[in-house]
Amino acid sequence: MDMNETTTLDEPLTEPAEDAAAKAETAGDGVGGEEVGCCSGAFDFISRDVNWASEASHEMMIDWMCPCLEGEDSKEKAQRWFIMLNPFYWLCWAPLMFCVLSGKWTHWWFGQSEGFEGETKLEREVRIQWVYTCDGPMMLAFLADLYYVVYYLEYGDIGLNNDTLSLAISMLLSGGYILGNVQLAQAMQDRNPSNIKVMIGCNLAFATGLGTALVWGWFAGEDFDNWDDESSYAQWIVVIEYSMRAVVVIFVLLACYIYWPLFHAYDDKLEHLDGAHYTVLLPVVFVMLLIWTVLCLLIFANYDDFWSALTR
Repeated sequence: MDMNETTTLDEPLTEPAEDAAAKAETAGDGVGGEEVGCCSGAFDFISRDVNWASEASHEMMIDWMCPCLEGEDSKEKAQRWFIMLNPFYWLCWAPLMFCVLSGKWTHWWFGQSEGFEGETKLEREVRIQWVYTCDGPMMLAFLADLYYVVYYLEYGDIGLNNDTLSLAISMLLSGGYILGNVQLAQAMQDRNPSNIKVMIGCNLAFATGLGTALVWGWFAGEDFDNWDDESSYAQWIVVIEYSMRAVVVIFVLLACYIYWPLFHAYDDKLEHLDGAHYTVLLPVVFVMLLIWTVLCLLIFANYDDFWSALTR
């Protein structure tokens, strides 16, 4: 894609907030979609969100696993025998639904648990399939680390030791990833061209930094120093660990590929700059260099704990 090409977003999926609010009483239980500007009661929002996460997870699974059925309605796709009777499908769907639901609740605290006015198909895909799905498990990891912080404080184990360093690295990565996605979702909602470029630049820096760390660990790490002397069990453990790390790198790179059409999607709001786009790109470069610096510090501080925080 041309770096200077302006991407045109597809048609909005949602109605303006005032129109959606006017239809709130006849919107039903909200299964399979979201209403902009509507809030359910305090006692039924959990049921609504569970139903919505169930439908959204089915939609995501079918889109990724059955691209050949793209022209069909999502409910029609779900009735296919090779989906209904496929145990692998249901084994994947259950944890995916939990990730989507927990991610939606995570972003509820930031006012991002619903579709926004004028949201397009691409923006909805980014919000649900990449932001919610990742941030739910990240928040659970962050809460688990917070529990261990309280546990270690109670027994006086917090200090200058490997356990404290491991917790600090894990909380920094999970918390930073969540806050980054919060900023990404907000940039989409605001249609802010500068912020969306910065956040996509952050993801690119994170992806390339992880890739560099993986390659550096392969050639300069200690895992393969005594490979011939290791038992077959130990060798398999190393292979599994590096495979999980490679999956993380591929996943983040794939996210960057999905986000990229948004990089120029809002450039029509930059016309007042009269071509001085360096004022937008300079913050992107600065943030990318900052993330690279932080990643290098974390990797060299404790390489194994760094990857453990991302692959556990």
